[in-house]
Amino acid sequence: DLCGDDHPDIRRLAVEILSYVGNASSMSFVEPYTDDDDPEVRRSVRRTLEVLADAPRDKESQRDPKHLTSELLRSAGPRRRQLLRSWRRHDERTSIALDIVRNRGELREVALQILLQEPSDKARPFLASMIIDDPDSDLAALALRLLAKLGSSDGASPDEINAIRRAFNSTTILSQTASFAAIKAFGLGQFAPALVELTESRDLAIGQPAAEAVNGLLDESHHELCEQLRVSLRTNERRRRGDPKNTARIHIVAHLLSALADVVTPSTIGVETLHQTIFQILESGGSIRPIRIKSIELLLASTPADGLGPFERWDTDQATMLIELLDHASRPAVQRIARLLVRGAPAEMEGLDMAARRMWNTGYVDLTQSIVPLLERSDSEQAKEWLREIAEGRDRRAADAARHILRQHRNQSDVIDAEFIPRNDD
Repeated sequence: DLCGDDHPDIRRLAVEILSYVGNASSMSFVEPYTDDDDPEVRRSVRRTLEVLADAPRDKESQRDPKHLTSELLRSAGPRRRQLLRSWRRHDERTSIALDIVRNRGELREVALQILLQEPSDKARPFLASMIIDDPDSDLAALALRLLAKLGSSDGASPDEINAIRRAFNSTTILSQTASFAAIKAFGLGQFAPALVELTESRDLAIGQPAAEAVNGLLDESHHELCEQLRVSLRTNERRRRGDPKNTARIHIVAHLLSALADVVTPSTIGVETLHQTIFQILESGGSIRPIRIKSIELLLASTPADGLGPFERWDTDQATMLIELLDHASRPAVQRIARLLVRGAPAEMEGLDMAARRMWNTGYVDLTQSIVPLLERSDSEQAKEWLREIAEGRDRRAADAARHILRQHRNQSDVIDAEFIPRNDD
């Protein structure tokens, strides 16, 4: 055994030779020398182990799975490490993982890691007890991740809900955040208020996964959480502005915007305040794509389809902010911005006619539903000229709408002129 030679150069050479001629089984000869007294030998050992870890399968990795399971449960030290590599490469590694899970041994963490890569519903009956037994453990966190991945159209069982609740109140971040994923996977709305509260955590390791879980968990039935979400959104946006390059902060804000879009309706109390918050976010974060997209979606969700009333419409600065977003807009974004301007832009707004023409030129926006109403809202002489162009165009529906608006303008003009005709009192 040259690896055990007294001379360090011989040991180093023997280790390096094994990197060329050895297989996975050779690792058991090399591993004892990871703590060799000679630094050159230790470096060779590390390099050789990296090579052997990717070596072709040996006969042991293809052996009978029941026999391999039995050996795994009895093994220790270098032999166990070698068997673990064989297990991970085995064609039936999932069935071996399930056997390990049933045996409740110390190898269950490895088994769960394998099952996370190749999920099996057969593991589900064992997961809740793993979590309940020690909700603060790494094993519980892995079991929660697998439970979330498996999910179920039938929902979580009472034992699973109890396990998720225990982990949600865990003192360890791994278990707690893993419970967030399970809550979302099973749609457990009873956790929503506490989860929304955690989105305000200063600890990004808690706040970001909480926001990810909230996004997709809520719907309009959770409308009572709208104000709590809005407050969290403002808090997290303030933190994002203080740390503008932090992608985690950006993701939290985007998730909360999306969650609010799922919850809010145009009739939700406090929509005007919500719109002010959204425009504040757009003012500082409109150039950031996720924030821009989610802000527009939230504005659409919270604005009536038939439009805001004359005294409820956004001011010129807010509408201009939406128009400026056209510089970064994709086709769907242009369409959404057009619908928003129809719903909320102020009457006779300067520049609205040019924005309408700009969107018209893209070919993305419906003439009848968006361009004609925007030109009508603008009421500029240029807008009337473009309405006449549409009235003479090939789009019959848009042409009819444009002609109707132009007739209204003429009728109003005739009424105004008639009011100034001198009356003959004789």
